[in-house]
Amino acid sequence: MLTPLLALFFGVAALALIASIVLTLHAWEHRRYARGSFREELDEPGCGHVAVIVPCKGVEFSLADNLRRLLVQDYEDYEVHFVVESAADLACSVIRKLIAEKPKVAVQLIVAGRATNCGQKIHNLSVATGRLDETVKTVVFVDSDAAPERDWLTRLVAPLSKCNVNAVTSYRWFVPRRATLTNLILCSINATAMGLVCSRRQAVLWGGSWAISQNAFSQSDVRLSWQGCLSDDLIASQRMDRMRLNVKFEPQCVVTSSVDYDGPAMWEFLRRQCFVGRWYRTRTWLLSLAFTTVSMATFWGGLILALIL
Repeated sequence: MLTPLLALFFGVAALALIASIVLTLHAWEHRRYARGSFREELDEPGCGHVAVIVPCKGVEFSLADNLRRLLVQDYEDYEVHFVVESAADLACSVIRKLIAEKPKVAVQLIVAGRATNCGQKIHNLSVATGRLDETVKTVVFVDSDAAPERDWLTRLVAPLSKCNVNAVTSYRWFVPRRATLTNLILCSINATAMGLVCSRRQAVLWGGSWAISQNAFSQSDVRLSWQGCLSDDLIASQRMDRMRLNVKFEPQCVVTSSVDYDGPAMWEFLRRQCFVGRWYRTRTWLLSLAFTTVSMATFWGGLILALIL
C-alpha cells in the first residue's frame, strides 16, 4: 500500500525540486541583469515631448506627495494629465491644489466620465490618450499610488531612444505602513511576483509605471484593444507580443508603493489579481498554479508520510 504512495510522492517531489532549481536560476539571472543595469551610464534620452498620464480615484495613502513627485521630475520636456471618473472624485481637490501651486510643467485635469463597456481605469486611459496632440512623442503611464524618484521619468524613457526598444516597464515594491501579518504577506507575495514578471526578454508590461513611443502605441492599436477589457497592461502586453515589438524592463525605475490592508481587503486584492491573470495571461497562470500545487503537495505529502511511517 505504501509503495505506490511513496513512488507518487517521490515523483511529485522530483518535479518540485526541478521547478525550484529553474526558479533559482531565473532569480539569479534577474539579479545579474539588475546589477548590470545599475552599472550602466544614463544616456541623454532623445524621446521628445513626453505625456505622463495618471489615472486617479479617491484619496489614497500619500496621494498629494505621490502626485507632487510627478511634477518635479528632472526630465525637461513633459506634461502631466491627471484623469478621474467624475468631478466629484475626492482626488480632484488634491489635484487642483497642486495645480494652484503653479508647477514648472503643464498640468491638466481630465474628467473622463463613467465607463460603459470596459474597466473604469481603461476608460480613463482611453480618454486621456485620445486627447494627446501631435507634439507628444512618448506616452508614460503611472499609477497614483506610486512614489517615483526625481530621475524616474528620465530613466524610464531613456531606453526608447535605442532602435530595438519600443516600450519600457518597471514594477512596484510594496512598503507596509504597519508591520501587520496581512501587510507582510502581501509584500512577500508581491516581491515573488516581481521576480516572475520582470524579464530581460519581452517583459510583461506593468500598468503602474511604463512608457511607450507614440509610434509604437499607434502601431500596436492599444486603445482599440482596450475596448471591452478589464486589464490595461496585460492587454497592451498581448498587443506588443503579437506585433513583435520589444519591451524592456528597467530595474532602476521600480517605484515604491505604500500598503496597509486588513484581511478582507488583502484577499480581495489577491482575488482580483488572480482573476485578471487567469483571464488575460492563462499560460503563465497555469504554470504558477502547477508549481504551487506541486510544492504544496510535496510539503504536505512529506509531512503525512512522516507521520504514517
